[in-house]
Amino acid sequence: ACAEHATPALVKQLREIRKEIEDAFDQSDFKRVLTYTERFYEAMFTGGHKLMMHQVVKSLNARINQLRAVTIASPGRGADSNREMNKLLSAIAKKDGDAAAAASLEHVRRTAGIVMVMLAERAAEASM
Repeated sequence: ACAEHATPALVKQLREIRKEIEDAFDQSDFKRVLTYTERFYEAMFTGGHKLMMHQVVKSLNARINQLRAVTIASPGRGADSNREMNKLLSAIAKKDGDAAAAASLEHVRRTAGIVMVMLAERAAEASM
């Protein structure tokens, strides 16, 4: 929805937030990554006129941020995440909803894969 409703001002705002996230990753400032990631999603939901969906996500943010904290600290995740999110932003800027949806799905799948591996590792360690 964000891609279909994207305005130049929204795309500029999203790019500025992405720059903050990239800078935070470069500095291994994961708290800042989390803060600006929330702002990025808030801007996407607001820009896509999905205020109710944003409220649902906000109600889940504590759990979401626990998972984000696990994934963003994993080796090499900064570069991968930046690439994935910039692909999403590019699709939004082009007002290409299908490409934005595909980029979002790719990002979520990669993140879920990281979480599943980490959870399996923790379970194996706990059973020793």
